[in-house]
Amino acid sequence: MGRPSLGAERREQILEAFERCLVTRGLEATTLEAVAAEAGVQRAAIRHFVGNRDELIAASVDHLTQKYRASYAEEFRSLHPTGDRLGAILDYLFLGGFVSNLSREGWATEALRAAAACDDEARKSLRRMYGAFEKELLSELTAAYPRVDPERARGIAYAIMCLAEEGTFMQAVGFPASRARAARDAAGLLVRSLGRRGAARA
Repeated sequence: MGRPSLGAERREQILEAFERCLVTRGLEATTLEAVAAEAGVQRAAIRHFVGNRDELIAASVDHLTQKYRASYAEEFRSLHPTGDRLGAILDYLFLGGFVSNLSREGWATEALRAAAACDDEARKSLRRMYGAFEKELLSELTAAYPRVDPERARGIAYAIMCLAEEGTFMQAVGFPASRARAARDAAGLLVRSLGRRGAARA
């Protein structure tokens, strides 16, 4: 594999700086000037390699999405396709690596979530990110329960996503691990409500 181009390296450098600024300043105070200073580049470099502020927000969420998806997609791929696959997925989401203390990327996402109430670009970009996660969960549910009503399965996927996301944040702010177990059990009940099919359990 060849070395990344200078443009790709600069873009990565700028996006990583944007994430650090989000964590320390929040979205509103994260100006192009602040990002440029954090990245050690000229402000014009941001426009050249990424774009304007709205494009920077969208690119950053796409960047975070790649990391976010990598955090669960690799885990999902490693699971055996038969047996208690859904149960293992829930264990990962509620009791495993997904609920470890929030990383910088997680706190950057939280900053974008806080800003989404009044920032259209942040809201649209986060919607794409969470939409991808919901779709991944929906795929797992419909593979295990192929006869289930798609809208019902989508609702369960959405509920599990909400529980896992908020559970991660609550663990990071200090709620005890027993709460994670309670959330995981609740997610298991939601999955079981789809009806038992084959070897799928949760």
